[in-house]
Amino acid sequence: METGQSYKTTQSHGTILVETCKTLDEYRINSLRSGEGELFLKGIHSLCTPEKIMEVATHFGEIFQMRYKIDYYGRGRGFAYLQYIDITSSALALNSLSNRFLQNGLNVTVRVSKNIRELSLHGINTLAPQEVYQQLQKLFEFEKLTIYGYSPDCYQYNIRFENNAAACLAHLSLRTHIGLFGSQAKVIWLHLNQPFRSINISAHCCLKWNRQIINKDVDLYLLCPNKCRCSQMLNLIRLT
Repeated sequence: METGQSYKTTQSHGTILVETCKTLDEYRINSLRSGEGELFLKGIHSLCTPEKIMEVATHFGEIFQMRYKIDYYGRGRGFAYLQYIDITSSALALNSLSNRFLQNGLNVTVRVSKNIRELSLHGINTLAPQEVYQQLQKLFEFEKLTIYGYSPDCYQYNIRFENNAAACLAHLSLRTHIGLFGSQAKVIWLHLNQPFRSINISAHCCLKWNRQIINKDVDLYLLCPNKCRCSQMLNLIRLT
């Protein structure tokens, strides 16, 4: 489906994707794909169409893409992600797009996207790290897998993706196929500075890890408990 002559629209996995038809150079594409300048739009009425959002947003420049989130029935979930081709347009929109929406009868909040793109997989007690890695490779592509071995046969798998869009698709895939990793396996979102969220350890703990580089996209960290004496380490030992 075409949205005017400059944009094309597709729909998949709860997302209506509107993206430019313009040809961009590889450097710019890579920067945008990594999430540069992405904005988060919140408070969108469920009956507001992607076309209306685009009509208002293009006042500040050409759009690279918009991810408009919908539910099972095709109704808007109240939020979307927006990127401009030009980073200057993104800065202008951050300051003025909310007012532009108000002028058009829409109460939409605009802020910088957190571009959360890491997932954490834990509670796996039936597979070895190599087997988990192989299963993940079959499900989707990822940039980096970091494995933390924090007690014998207990691992947390942090998976980093190119951007939030890729992470969202992977999150859906993991929830659908979670049984592949055992009955106790769980997947959660990892926020910034929370690498140990699933095991209740903050990034400020003095945990000492022995790093082993398995290959270019996998790092394995094994805990060295005899080198860590902080209260968080003692709590972790009690928990496990």
